Amino acid sequence: MKNKSKKGRSILKREWIRPLIALLFLQLIFFVCDKNGWSMNFRDDEGTVLGRFSKAEFFTEQFVPYENPTFNLFTAVFLITLLPATIIGAVKDLFSRKQTKRHAG
Repeated sequence: MKNKSKKGRSILKREWIRPLIALLFLQLIFFVCDKNGWSMNFRDDEGTVLGRFSKAEFFTEQFVPYENPTFNLFTAVFLITLLPATIIGAVKDLFSRKQTKRHAG
């Protein structure tokens, strides 16, 4: 009888894939909105914290993947929050597979 090798979990069931998909989906939305000229309808954001951060030099001159500085701010926030979770989860998954293969063989 042949030994059936167990397949690993589906890529979509891994914990680190969800933040990556969320990040890519948000970037797709921002890209479509930016190319079509759509923007979020904020009232007067000049005096708010969001307005001050989005008008900062970093989001208007240095980090500019989009023409809209608010999209740039949100992209930076999502990168800071979702990318580390993705990287940490992928590294944990990689090392757990190596440990499993080392102990199985």
